[in-house]
Amino acid sequence: MKRLIIVLPLVAVLIATGSVASVSGDGPPWQADPFVGAWESVDPEGCNQYLGIARRPWGYGLLLFDRCADVCEGSPGIAKGRGAAAEGFLQADLRMRCPSPPPPLWELIHLAIAYHADTDTLEDGSATWYRMGSD
Repeated sequence: MKRLIIVLPLVAVLIATGSVASVSGDGPPWQADPFVGAWESVDPEGCNQYLGIARRPWGYGLLLFDRCADVCEGSPGIAKGRGAAAEGFLQADLRMRCPSPPPPLWELIHLAIAYHADTDTLEDGSATWYRMGSD
């Protein structure tokens, strides 16, 4: 039940902002752009992470929720940022917000994300991301 409580707000934000369906054309958005969509992973510490990637006129918009972010000393964190694709990678800079412990903390993070077409997964060097709903 906790997973559902966390995933539903992320999916609601993605749908409300047009993130999941931001690519025109027939079929799912990732058929036109494999990075686009809602993703989930488990980090090396065993914590769930959720990532939304949307195609925008200026590149990509990213929204990340980490249940126990290292930069937040194990507390939940949420990050958003921008990225650009080049040479098979999505390079993105995000700003992680750690709401606790007080006072709120902001931390800059960088992701270099590779797409693997054979498994329809993303890899960022520390976690493998699976498309949500693909089980």
